[in-house]
Amino acid sequence: MTKKYFYKALCRAACVCPLLALTACGDEAKLKEIQKKADERVAEVQREAKEKIAAAEKKLDEAKSEFTAAAEKAKSEADNAIAVAKESADEGVKEAADALAKARAAYKAEARARLQSINKDVQDASVRASKAPAKIKPAIDKAMKAIVEKQKDVAKDMAAFDTATLDTFRTVKAKLDADLAALKNAALGVKAKLPQ
Repeated sequence: MTKKYFYKALCRAACVCPLLALTACGDEAKLKEIQKKADERVAEVQREAKEKIAAAEKKLDEAKSEFTAAAEKAKSEADNAIAVAKESADEGVKEAADALAKARAAYKAEARARLQSINKDVQDASVRASKAPAKIKPAIDKAMKAIVEKQKDVAKDMAAFDTATLDTFRTVKAKLDADLAALKNAALGVKAKLPQ
């Protein structure tokens, strides 16, 4: 039996015992007075219990509202931090994209200048190849066709700069450099085969 039930049973026993004793004596007025006091005491105990329950519920509600307010504040602060971080990241992405665009433009301009220089050598070799003796003409024509293929490779490499990402940029540049070098070597090789 719990304390609460033990206490109630003790109160009832305390109220009932005098009632029995008075009933035996036959004093009905005293019996009613004792019954009234017992009822008042029970009502008082019940009222006190209700007050304690109400106070506990009030504290619980206050704790819930404090918890809700703290959770909302934490969520708000987290949302603000995420927004700031996203804005910062967006700025970083934009700066990186701008830098990549500038690098693309610079490397394409450099590649065009190198290609223009190599194309002058190819044009000179082409003019000289048209005057070449018939005995070396087939070898020169074959070398000139290889140069045209290498020029197409360089054009593809230059176009690849437009879609290059930060991860692929170095690879694209290295391939373009290698193809430009191969084109230049081919042009110089044809010029070397031709008579002066």
